[in-house]
Amino acid sequence: MAMICMLCAGHSAAVFITKQAFAKQTKEFYTQQNLLRNGVLYSVRHIQDAREREEKKAYGAVSYSILPAGKQTKLVRIKIKTAAKTVRTAEFQYHLKKKKISRWKEK
Repeated sequence: MAMICMLCAGHSAAVFITKQAFAKQTKEFYTQQNLLRNGVLYSVRHIQDAREREEKKAYGAVSYSILPAGKQTKLVRIKIKTAAKTVRTAEFQYHLKKKKISRWKEK
């Protein structure tokens, strides 16, 4: 009987640890997505400035640079760093006349 109770307790502990790890990874994923989304919004808002900027939040930082890529397009590079030190980058072209994003690439 004691062996069955120990097995149940061990199984419950393993399930709890797995759920906690999954919750942590999920939170980190959504934090990264939120920072990337903010980077896109900030860069499009300042698309005419064509320079580098950094925005800091409580849960991470977003930096972006805007470069000319043609007469009607700009190249935007976004780099995010979460509070957990995870780094992701994205790059896209923005067509000024059409006001559309094209060639999205994430790393």
